Amino acid sequence: VESEFLNAPVLESVCKKSRIDIFPKAQLLMLLQDRLYQKFMLRKSNLPTLPFIDVQHVSHLEFAIKLFGFPLVLKKRRFGYDGYGTFVLKSLQESKIFLESLDLEKNPCIAEPWFYFKRELAVTVVRNTNGQIKMLPLVETKQKNSICHWVKGPTQSPRFSKLTKPINRFLKKMDYVGAISFEFFETPNELLINEVAPRVHNSAHYSIEALNTSQFEYHLKAI
Repeated sequence: VESEFLNAPVLESVCKKSRIDIFPKAQLLMLLQDRLYQKFMLRKSNLPTLPFIDVQHVSHLEFAIKLFGFPLVLKKRRFGYDGYGTFVLKSLQESKIFLESLDLEKNPCIAEPWFYFKRELAVTVVRNTNGQIKMLPLVETKQKNSICHWVKGPTQSPRFSKLTKPINRFLKKMDYVGAISFEFFETPNELLINEVAPRVHNSAHYSIEALNTSQFEYHLKAI
């Protein structure tokens, strides 16, 4: 799989009927493609991430505004990427306009506080069917109009080394197979996981020319 935007239940049914395996597994795709469950999984594994609120109703949004204040970041739980499905609300007026344009019951979201960070980092990790793990270099990324504009690396972050073992445990616990990418916010005091993408990732496309083995080849070798 090189995109998580698939109908996971249908995919799982097809795999059972055809006896074909896909990696990562359809059940994992179903969990990780939902930002709320993804957050729960990170928290359960003691991996640092931003505070969040499940927003499925107007009252949930009102509570998030009271708790986090403005600006407030809302992300659709499913099918959001490259800025799509992400909304930044800066006032009550903008929140009213947002509610007029999006039905929260049909399009549930998560709310996060607006977060100031030094830079964004990313790493792609590959785990094979035997549980062996390969971690590509940590890189710095720059987003322009919510789309990855450039990648620089390899880079270092003193707090990243503390996350490598928890990330490995996270993948082992899920029995994850294939490539998976982690995006981070770096602050003066901590490194927080922003999102997880269960696939090859645009922040690791540099591997095609910069490394002996690209992320795509690693993904296939893992399987």
